Amino acid sequence: MQELKAHISKPKQRTKYQWLLSALAWSAIILVLSAIEGTHDLLVAADKQYSNPWWWALQEWCIWYLLSPITFMLLDKLQQQNLLNQKGYLLTLLPMYCTAMAYQAIFDVFVYQDPIPGTLVYFAPSHFLVLLISTAIWHKLWKPPQSEHFPAMLLVDQGRHKTLLALDDIVNINGASNYVEIHTSEDAYIKRATLTHLEQSLPASLFIRCHRSHLVNLRCIEHIERKPSGSAMLHLNNGQTVPLSRRYYSQVKSLSAA
Repeated sequence: MQELKAHISKPKQRTKYQWLLSALAWSAIILVLSAIEGTHDLLVAADKQYSNPWWWALQEWCIWYLLSPITFMLLDKLQQQNLLNQKGYLLTLLPMYCTAMAYQAIFDVFVYQDPIPGTLVYFAPSHFLVLLISTAIWHKLWKPPQSEHFPAMLLVDQGRHKTLLALDDIVNINGASNYVEIHTSEDAYIKRATLTHLEQSLPASLFIRCHRSHLVNLRCIEHIERKPSGSAMLHLNNGQTVPLSRRYYSQVKSLSAA
């Protein structure tokens, strides 16, 4: 599945695949439905046969040759615009559902002279189910896994002014009451925040707690100096050393390259 997602990740490939998937899937569904009805009529008495024309399944479901790939593309657009929420889904899927129902009602009125209310009641559940399945397929094939999003910059104090500091430039962070001291390879900055609160706003793939008062950038660990007591010291690439308590030793050791 991951290889398939990677292969169809480019927009043009993705769109072509969506149209192809829709065409193949609906062709298979229509053929199966037609075969089931044809087999039924062959096996039962004449008065119990459906006696529908051979194209009945095609006329009922052909609208989804068009609506399924359009649904996929609209969901793609929601994803690109970060609008995958309840309102976004509603504004995308409701028009698709209304279009399918309108097509079905109009066709049945002109071809079978069926009353519109009866058609709507009969087909409402099936078209709703098709829309749910189409959305589930999109989620399985194209929606990226949920992940936390973190800012690439951190706003810190520099004297009387504030400045943005790139996360990659931060080597270690020391906590002191309601303030934290943020160190780079060249300078130090202050930010009004608790160390725990700041830790929650930073990517765990980059920063790790090594002590109750210290966070370090995993990429900036030069080496770990183990002590007989079980604790250790982290030597960082800005020349500083920070304590590594026994509580965090195994985790830091396994995640760092030191």
